[in-house]
Amino acid sequence: MARAFVKVLRAAGVRFAILGPAEGSTGECVRRAGNEMLFQTLAQGLVETLNGMQVTRIVTCDPHAFNSLKNEYPEFGGRWEVVHHTQLIDMLVREGRIRRAPRSTG
Repeated sequence: MARAFVKVLRAAGVRFAILGPAEGSTGECVRRAGNEMLFQTLAQGLVETLNGMQVTRIVTCDPHAFNSLKNEYPEFGGRWEVVHHTQLIDMLVREGRIRRAPRSTG
């Protein structure tokens, strides 16, 4: 999915960066499993990384990461625009930067 999404971003001329090895876990799974201490450690580390890179917008394909970054991370200093990839694709279609794929008739 990530590779296909990168193709969409490139086709639309969107400037983007991928953190790669610098990207840490959002920790949402460990929080849901009850390990609050580990979640807080992971959240603080990721906030430091993203803020250190002066990130202003995060686009994610993961709905759980979307929820954590948007709703839980502000408590740790994470104040970015958080967008789900489907929202960004919809915006790019509405702006005419990409076209919606034709529906198959099969």
